[in-house]
Amino acid sequence: MNLRIFKGYERFEDYYPTEAVKYALANKEEAIPELLEILEHTLRDVENLSKEESYLVHFPAIYILAYFRETRAYESIIKIASLPDEQIFCLLGDAVTDDFKNILASVCDGNIGPIKGIIENSSLDEYVRTEALESLLILLNHGVVSREQLVFYFKELFNGKLEVDYSCVWDTLPRCCSLIHPAGLKGDIEKAVSDGKVMEIIADLNFMNRQLKRSVKEVLDELKEDEDYSFISEEDVYSLEEWVGSFSCKEDDGDEYPFEDYKVEYEEMWGNGDEYEDEYDDMEEWETDAEFFDQEDWEGLVEYRRRKAEKYPDDPDCQWSLGEAYVLNKEYEKAICFLEGLHKKYPDDPNIQHSLLDALFAIGKDETAVKWIIKPNILRLDRDTLDYCYNFLKTKRKPRTVHELHLQLYCEGYPAFDDHQLMNLLLSDNRFTVTGSIDKSYDCFVSAIRKKQ
Repeated sequence: MNLRIFKGYERFEDYYPTEAVKYALANKEEAIPELLEILEHTLRDVENLSKEESYLVHFPAIYILAYFRETRAYESIIKIASLPDEQIFCLLGDAVTDDFKNILASVCDGNIGPIKGIIENSSLDEYVRTEALESLLILLNHGVVSREQLVFYFKELFNGKLEVDYSCVWDTLPRCCSLIHPAGLKGDIEKAVSDGKVMEIIADLNFMNRQLKRSVKEVLDELKEDEDYSFISEEDVYSLEEWVGSFSCKEDDGDEYPFEDYKVEYEEMWGNGDEYEDEYDDMEEWETDAEFFDQEDWEGLVEYRRRKAEKYPDDPDCQWSLGEAYVLNKEYEKAICFLEGLHKKYPDDPNIQHSLLDALFAIGKDETAVKWIIKPNILRLDRDTLDYCYNFLKTKRKPRTVHELHLQLYCEGYPAFDDHQLMNLLLSDNRFTVTGSIDKSYDCFVSAIRKKQ
């Protein structure tokens, strides 16, 4: 690359090119050709460059071009969206799920055909596709597309343009409909739920119905006030200094958000296995499990999973899921006896370890009550937990909810505390900023206060 503004910053780690960024922002016409060259160079050798943790110059290039609303970058951003999963996540890190929709909308030249192509291409990363879908709401906010256009297109997605099989795009589509006012789309949302394409709890029909009671203008005005659905700002560009260089593709293997943050919760809730030859023959297992969870029918869940465990005696997931059902049904002694036996057979299975700990703590015992073959890592409300949370959050550009952070801790071990206890611990440490409702871990957001380099 023939660089002048960013010369010497082709690769950087500890020292962010702040002065180069400031100069580029102040000298738009001079900077744009160089920024485009960086983007093109990145794409020419993306297979190798995406693996280099010190190659980070594409971050300021992409964000500054987006801030400039440089439509000549549109084609390159579309190409980035079309990269294989591993490459795009290693190349962009959290920007994939935090800001990609904003970047995409910021450089869009008015032709939303390429964005539609990303949304509808089931071979692409599903999280990138959801970002592409949400970018349309940003374009609506800025008058690039009309609500009528989006209603028509969303109908097309519901009725054939989206693949039949599950993807995160299905989960996101109903919410996008509600955010632009679901008038004209209510039937499509309800049919998607009844057809099993999206779960009712995720479609959030209550939110949809609340939106229907409001005027279209009121709903659209509210959307315009939502900073998540805006073009990339100068503040976004400068905020890169706080986190670019902190993320590592290797370090983030266990955290592919936001969506990977929910993996532990999802597996504990919905289980993993095959269909059954009983009254639920025509339903997928997660759908059957979901019915029991929705109704809080823990006795039914125990019976259902007992038959599953009997049918698949050598499947550790099927066996563990029965133990988990005992815990949910408050049959703690039975759960301990059953799970302790499973632990001897599968000593390194974290699901078995964690459910066994759930049962022990529920009856006032602790980990010392069991003879572990492989001891689980127990997380306490201490400095180590605070340090882990801080090191995790300082690599994230946007806050995480306390609930998400609590789930993330399962990647390190078993948290011997709940969401609210974690929140109180975070509030005691001045390295964190806590905002939102401290009464609800789902609505309480936490971020790390980073030290300037």
